[in-house]
Amino acid sequence: MQKIQNALLECIEVCLQELKRSNPTLDMEDWTPDAALHRNFDVTVRRLLDPIWHRVSWKTRTIVNDLSLLRRILHYLLTYDAVGFHEFLETVLSSNTPAPGSSRQNHSPWLFLDAAHTVFATAKERVYVKEGMKREGTAMEDSQETNMEDVTKGMDVVLEELPKWETLKDTLEEIENEIVLNPVNDDGTNAVVVMCTDERTCKQLREYLQLGGDTVMKRRLQEYFTWKANFQKSKTQLFEKKSESVTEGIYSYLTYADPRCG
Repeated sequence: MQKIQNALLECIEVCLQELKRSNPTLDMEDWTPDAALHRNFDVTVRRLLDPIWHRVSWKTRTIVNDLSLLRRILHYLLTYDAVGFHEFLETVLSSNTPAPGSSRQNHSPWLFLDAAHTVFATAKERVYVKEGMKREGTAMEDSQETNMEDVTKGMDVVLEELPKWETLKDTLEEIENEIVLNPVNDDGTNAVVVMCTDERTCKQLREYLQLGGDTVMKRRLQEYFTWKANFQKSKTQLFEKKSESVTEGIYSYLTYADPRCG
């Protein structure tokens, strides 16, 4: 996670440098990677660019959108489990991949950075690696094996858990021990409330505390492979329909332009 975070901050820094280079007349001295971590950074950027938004280049608009995306990825790194985070990054790659035969060239510039490759490769390594490979500084444990032999053939399952899960579990056990040793309420109703920022996190923590991290992550991996198969199928069908639509449009135009076109 630290490796991904550092790579994302490097991508943000490159985007900021390019934004300053493309708009030298704007006051961007306070725009730093650290400032980009602030919650209101997106608002600050748009507020500065709004008066000239109709005059800024396509490149500047793309970089502004990329900064918002990179900040969102940083947030998801800390809130999504390893499988969900990798899944989201795959949708980012897919949305920036042109359809077969397309001449589209408007990729987000940050995707071509070495740091971006580090983000996507490391996110995948948090979920699984090719069989026989080992992650740097990580040992494969027998408890990480799953019963999905057909699906996971040729890969070593990693399923890295969020560090804060273990911290939460230790904290709750500490509270429970304290309650046992020093009971406060005679009726035995010692409720512990865990506040979450959103419903997704609430559901995630509830499943973790009820089922355990190993069970939750294996279930997420099964859901991921199901999603990936359906996603690839839907994407292929979408590209085929677009290709057929373009071909029919060209044929109709030729027929209309010259009746001799058969």
